[in-house]
Amino acid sequence: MRMQLNRWIVFGIAFCFSIAPSAFSGEAAQSVHVAGPNIAPSDWTIDQIQKQLAQDIAPVTYASHGQTHLYDCIPLISLLKVAGVPVDLKMTPKADPKTKSYSLRFTVVARGRDSYVVAFSMAELLPDVGNRHVWVAFDEDGHPISDQDGPIRLLSPDDQKPARSVHELAEIIVFDTAAATTRPTGSP
Repeated sequence: MRMQLNRWIVFGIAFCFSIAPSAFSGEAAQSVHVAGPNIAPSDWTIDQIQKQLAQDIAPVTYASHGQTHLYDCIPLISLLKVAGVPVDLKMTPKADPKTKSYSLRFTVVARGRDSYVVAFSMAELLPDVGNRHVWVAFDEDGHPISDQDGPIRLLSPDDQKPARSVHELAEIIVFDTAAATTRPTGSP
């Protein structure tokens, strides 16, 4: 039974990322889709991000391809939290092993409209663990981000190379890696 469930999870992941870039047009192209286990899928427009996360907006200087720009951004972890992703780290020694450090089980996958995909472990993003700064940008040098790169972009300035920055951010999917294990219950 567990092996069948795992196959469905893998199938779901593959299906999720097999959608053609042309499927993102019109209104969908102006928002970022956020989904994951036990959270209601939601679409976030720039206007919603600016209103609901106004207290988290920060200027971020980011350089790529030899040019430096100033972006208005919110931390990715803030968007995940407001979308309903469990981001609180509970590390009490007597906690149930099934819920202890629950948020560390997650992997955050971001995909651009051109199907470029990157991943971050939740541990990287949590301030108490990895404290990696990953940003959701919606403004570049005081203007909307260009059609070529935006309207929403993911920036990872802590990386040595900009390989995990995503132009035209389309979706952020959170996966529970504990649910995706292929090891049968009771195996060492």
